[in-house]
Amino acid sequence: MNALAIALAIFSAQIGLVVTLASVSAAVVSLPPAARLRYWRLVLASSLLLIVPATFRVPAPIPVVLDVPRAVSLAVTGTSTALPWTLSSAIVFIWLTGMVARLGWLLVGLGALRRLRHSANASPATRVLGLMTGARSPDAPIRWHPGVTHPVSFGLYRPLILLPPYVRTLPAESQAAIVHHEQLHVTRRDWPWHIAEEVLLAVWWFHPAIWWVVDRIRLNREQTIDELVVTHSQQRRGYMETLLRLADEPRPAVVTSSFGGRRHLLSRMRALSSRTEWQPRRVLGAKLALGFVLLVSVSAACTLAVQDRIYGPDDASITLPSATTSPSPQYTAAALEMGLEGVVRLTGVVRSDGTVSDIQIVESLDATYGLDDQARATLTEWRFEPGRRNGTPVPVQVDFEFRFLPR
Repeated sequence: MNALAIALAIFSAQIGLVVTLASVSAAVVSLPPAARLRYWRLVLASSLLLIVPATFRVPAPIPVVLDVPRAVSLAVTGTSTALPWTLSSAIVFIWLTGMVARLGWLLVGLGALRRLRHSANASPATRVLGLMTGARSPDAPIRWHPGVTHPVSFGLYRPLILLPPYVRTLPAESQAAIVHHEQLHVTRRDWPWHIAEEVLLAVWWFHPAIWWVVDRIRLNREQTIDELVVTHSQQRRGYMETLLRLADEPRPAVVTSSFGGRRHLLSRMRALSSRTEWQPRRVLGAKLALGFVLLVSVSAACTLAVQDRIYGPDDASITLPSATTSPSPQYTAAALEMGLEGVVRLTGVVRSDGTVSDIQIVESLDATYGLDDQARATLTEWRFEPGRRNGTPVPVQVDFEFRFLPR
């Protein structure tokens, strides 16, 4: 596999390990919503920063050439065609295709927000909405728009709150709670975080651990806002009833978080119902425990990468591998009949136990009559005195070239 595919695989495994251990510890240690939000952001940052030290690399491989004599004397002509696709290139292509598709969807969503901004109805706000605007976020005007199904807020330099028309029919306390909720999102600048998370999901669209962490971040962000609104309004029951009223409304098809919805409804209602008294010492102990587990998780993930590191000849401390068993591939009868002659080039990794793995055909001679398969199958039978670094066996990337020639 090429360097990018190997990096993608190892980094994905590291993320999975860190997130799994972090999730298990978070399930048994309780924290208030704001602290959980910071914890999950730290988990995400720690996972992504694992790639920075570059604890693995795939250097230029070592060439090994073997001439393979033909079994019988026969006048032949050579042919050689490059194999366009390998497993690693297919993996990278699928990853990049999914990333481009997700980023395209994000751009479409941002365009939809722009259209909503320009087409919003700037009708006068009700008395409750006006009071809440003046009290909380005067820089975020409130607009009505029939194209949104949930209250939403968005914008970095010119934040805007959009409300669906049915909000006018809700009790004044519900209207105040909804607007207060969205104004807190604006004040805390949550929309830029939401967009950054969408970009991250576009890059790591295939990784369930990234989706899980982002989902935990968004849940705890909403729970943090919920608690702030209830603390300010002292209307816990009314706020919970407002969440239930909006739960059945369709989710908005725009790139922003929404006030209600069923996705996190149960978790948010449980958090609002608990009314836990958070003791400072208890919170500090929980933070220290989660921090310790996260540190252990990151350390274990770094060790995983080191174990999978593949070396090359550019490291002065490397003793190169040497073949101890090297059988030769043979012509197939069909290849002899077709008169094929030429070169099969392969790449592989000589592991610390002396075996060859991750074999890929770099240049094909014959994918039809069996010479490529013969080269690959024979290479799996080779055995090496492994390469060593400071006396310890290490995996080394090697290029192999089998020449099928008449003799």
